[in-house]
Amino acid sequence: RAVEDDQAELERLRQWQAETQPELLRLRAMAGLARRANAEVEELRKQLAQQATGAGTGIASGPMADAMKQSMEQQYEGRLSRMTASLHLTPEQVQAAREILMRQAGAMAAGMQQAFSGKINKDELLRLGKDAGNPDAQIEALLTPEQKAAYADYKQEEAAHSASLAANMDLLQMQSSLGLTSEQMDRAFAALYEVNLNQLTARTNQPFTSQAEAMQWMLDQKTKVLEPILTDTQMERYRQQQAIQGKLIKDILGKLEGADASR
Repeated sequence: RAVEDDQAELERLRQWQAETQPELLRLRAMAGLARRANAEVEELRKQLAQQATGAGTGIASGPMADAMKQSMEQQYEGRLSRMTASLHLTPEQVQAAREILMRQAGAMAAGMQQAFSGKINKDELLRLGKDAGNPDAQIEALLTPEQKAAYADYKQEEAAHSASLAANMDLLQMQSSLGLTSEQMDRAFAALYEVNLNQLTARTNQPFTSQAEAMQWMLDQKTKVLEPILTDTQMERYRQQQAIQGKLIKDILGKLEGADASR
């Protein structure tokens, strides 16, 4: 009878391992992706720190403006590289797509510079927005029928990449101020990745009335998923950081949306 019980227990353990192994592998893979992306995210973090400094001083020209534009262009070059590999773009398509993405990068960088400086040029933003147009629609118009069929999968891959970078950026900020353990980092990455991916793939279905409201909702969602992972002391510090970040986001987006509303 003891042998039969042992065999039954062994079978239960094997079944549990079979059920949990895929999820463990998925979490470990995401954690590995987090570590591999640290270099890219660290560069983005430095750019954000520079922008935050500029926001406090009202300076958005010269070296800072150049650095901001360069950072944006690097992000879009990375996107173009992944798009080329995924869709097998021809050299002509690559050049056309680069021109589209660089216009978008220039428009976004200009908008961020104006928002951080506090000096909104409505006419300039309107012109840049019109020049940039709709990048997705413009790029899709370049594609062959076969490439268009694969475009949806590419966009899902791009959303996963962006979600990973966003989760890593959050982790870098948290690690520097909260001192996360390795286990906390792995769990936090998996939780933040899911939150960002849901937002990027429009799985939230929330009726937001402004970008500021959407960003605040995202901050609240991140706080919610991190509560079971962080200690009470870490959670208190994290909420303080989120409050500061939320105020900065509202100030910046409020300036941009105010400019949009007055057009």
